[in-house]
Order: sequence, then C-alpha cells, then structure tokens
Amino acid sequence: MRTRLLALIAACGVAMLGLLAASPAHAKVHKLAVAKVSIDVPKKWQVTTTEGQLNLVTKDQTLAISLTHVPTTDLDTSWGEVTPAVQGMLTGASIAERKDGVIGGMSGYVTTASGVFAGKDVQMLVALLRTPNSALLLITALGEVGRYEKHEKDMTRTLNSIVAEAPLIGGPEVAQLQPEAQKFAEQVVKAINKNDAKAFARLAAFDLEGSGGFIVTAVEGGGEVYANPKALLKAAKKAKKLSKLLFMPDQGTWQVQLRGDDAAFRVWRGEWTDYVTFVSCAVIDGKWKVVEVITDYAAMEPPAFEDE
Repeated sequence: MRTRLLALIAACGVAMLGLLAASPAHAKVHKLAVAKVSIDVPKKWQVTTTEGQLNLVTKDQTLAISLTHVPTTDLDTSWGEVTPAVQGMLTGASIAERKDGVIGGMSGYVTTASGVFAGKDVQMLVALLRTPNSALLLITALGEVGRYEKHEKDMTRTLNSIVAEAPLIGGPEVAQLQPEAQKFAEQVVKAINKNDAKAFARLAAFDLEGSGGFIVTAVEGGGEVYANPKALLKAAKKAKKLSKLLFMPDQGTWQVQLRGDDAAFRVWRGEWTDYVTFVSCAVIDGKWKVVEVITDYAAMEPPAFEDE
C-alpha cells in the first residue's frame, strides 16, 4: 500500500507539471465511475481520467486536484502510509497534525502539508475518506505558493461539489461478499429496479433438480413455478411490473444476508412492519444464479439461512 499511495499522491504533482495529456473540459460535471463519485469542475480547467483516478488542473497549471479510488475500507491502515508518501514527494515536507474531516458527506482524515516540489514552494491538502460504496476516496490538492491562491474560491467550490452516489445495496454485509458475488447481487438488483424481466430471466435458474422450474413463493404459501425463461417472461409481460410478479414490496433498502460461506447469499428488500422479499442466490455449476424468490411477513430479523 505504501508504494501505491506514494504513486497516487505523486500523480497530483505530475498533473500540475503538465505531464499528463490533459485537454480542455467542455462538460462541467465529471464522474469517477469506479469510485461512484462526481465533481463539478470549472469549465476552463483541464481534466484527465485514468483507471481509478480523475485529475483536474487549472489552465495556468498552478493548482492540481486529484480524486483516486482506493479499493479498501481500512481507513487507519491506509492513512498510516500518507505521511511517508508526502515526505517522499515534497522536499523539506512539513505536515500538519491529522484531523477528522468531512467532504461531500464522506468522513475520514484530512491534513495539510508544505514543502518544495520540482524546485517550487507548494502547499498540499490530503484527504482520505470513506465512501458509501465499500471503498476509500483519496483527494489531493497541490498548489504553487504565490500563484494558486487566485484559484482558492474555485478550489473550495470544486471540493464542496463532490457527491458520492448512494450504494445500490446497503447494509454492512455487502462489503463481505466476494467480488463476483457482489457483481451478481448488483445485476439482480438492477434488473428488478429497472423492471428488466429479460435480464432477470438470464440470471434465474430453471433447471434445479426437483424444483420443476424457477420458484417464486408468495405470502402465506402462494406463488408460482416457471418452467423456463419463456414462461417467466410471459408472466412478467402480463404483470407489467417485475416486482409485482415476484410479490415484492416497492419500499425498503436493498440489503444482503450471507449464508456463512462464499457459495450462497440473499439480497432482500422490505419493511419490518410489512413484508420482506428474499432473493436467494447460489453458485450452480460454477455460475451465480437466482435460485428462488420468497416473500413473507416481516420478522424481527431475517430468517436463518439454512445450508442448501
């Protein structure tokens, strides 16, 4: 992580030197897709995107801001690498004491530093923040002393404009899913949210032994068994809404329930004062599939996830 953070922070300085192939930005809002954040950029600033990083540079190249996705949730361990990274970048670095901070509704740690970079006196802001999407966001701002100050108002507005997207799936357990399982969970939720029956049918398992098809169980034991994707799509067309076909409430935040291993999980939605729908997912022949949908009266907590 130390080498990685040094490279990430140093990229901000590289941007200021104009070594990045930046071009004038015409759009005002830019997104760092992997981090699921957006930022409002002054139109005359230059913008460059690389994998996992968004770099902003003023036209006169006296101020550079970088947003970087850090794929971990361990804030304290990651922050432990910030000081040596800054010391490795700035000659004669003077680093202020770490403080708690909030930018764009995301909390974490913030510090400032000063020193010499590429023969010029600079001041630096470093922030490492928890995003709502099971990762960290590294923000660096590097300004040439005596020249960047004219951009301070734009810098403040730009940093204050950072917005993190709400997670598609909430709750603490989603971060415990393996990457492939998390990707599949998001595909399931997107298909239902977008009322995309075709996408959902591609994710469902219709040939489980002894099932007779894909099972959708309703409150108090009702429900349907769909023998094949065609039958499910026909029913979805008649219902007009996939959530209605699945007996699913429209309210509630999507969450995850783990089985205790990496072979199965549930995504669920509902209100504990009403009904809750569980979408059971498991690895079938090496591929993730939706194996069953169950809607039942809410309980005080999700029912036990029995081994399948």
